[in-house]
Amino acid sequence: MIAVADSSPLIALASIGRLDLLPRQYESVVIPPAVYREVVLEGNDRSGAAEVGQATWVRVVPLEEPAQLEQIRELRAAYSGLGSGEIEAVLLASLLGADELLMDDPRGRQLARLRGVRVVGTIAVLVAAHDRGWTGDPVPEVERLADQGFRVSRATLDDLPRRFRP
Repeated sequence: MIAVADSSPLIALASIGRLDLLPRQYESVVIPPAVYREVVLEGNDRSGAAEVGQATWVRVVPLEEPAQLEQIRELRAAYSGLGSGEIEAVLLASLLGADELLMDDPRGRQLARLRGVRVVGTIAVLVAAHDRGWTGDPVPEVERLADQGFRVSRATLDDLPRRFRP
């Protein structure tokens, strides 16, 4: 199973010490150059920078072909509110036929769905790990994310305990 990752899930999972779930869940985790820059180079003092930079299971796939660069320009013009990481991740997932795109940004997720890409977010990764028996109750991990500023809807925070606690 191949996943393309945007910055947010990498940073969020690293911030709670759960980046290890990705290589367990996916055969290959691929990121575009913009995500590498955002997480490793520009974010070198934040969660995820060192972990992603040193991860042998993360592969950076360049988008250098003229047609790819043109698509990036077109997507930037059409979706001006999206960052380079989101745009490149959606394009890369589409081009590779990735099984999943790991992304939390609502506008980026919308663009991915329009391009026929299956999208999952950080919380879905935590829930899937629980469902596979790799982790315990995901509620404390989601609460830790929320405490660190990760945007989690009130409905999700209210629903998760009902799902995982009788």
